Amino acid sequence: MRSSLAEMARANRALIHRAQRSECHCPSAVLNLGASVASLSTHASCLFELNRLLDEVVLDELLAERHSLADDLELLESMSEANTQSPDIEPLAAALLSRIEKLLAREDRVLYRPLLRLAVSADEEP
Repeated sequence: MRSSLAEMARANRALIHRAQRSECHCPSAVLNLGASVASLSTHASCLFELNRLLDEVVLDELLAERHSLADDLELLESMSEANTQSPDIEPLAAALLSRIEKLLAREDRVLYRPLLRLAVSADEEP
């Protein structure tokens, strides 16, 4: 489990760096990043639900944020497909990129880092 967790933590940090470096607010770039976040979050949710050390309220909050983000990404997708000239598309994409970055950073802070510390300390016990 530790290697899977470490791999997901690395993937999460890679997505954080991508979100931080992204200057493109075009819908397709944000939607692609959002799809990567959703995929990693789905895998992480399965693993984290098995770990009883995580506060269920935190997991519920993150799940609610993921659902809200998914809904807004669908809105961005439908807007960009329906009217590529809308002045609302780029600001929405920029706002969603910021939300993606914040969600990834929070997951890193409250999920990955504590679990990795626990895994390492469990390995060090005699």
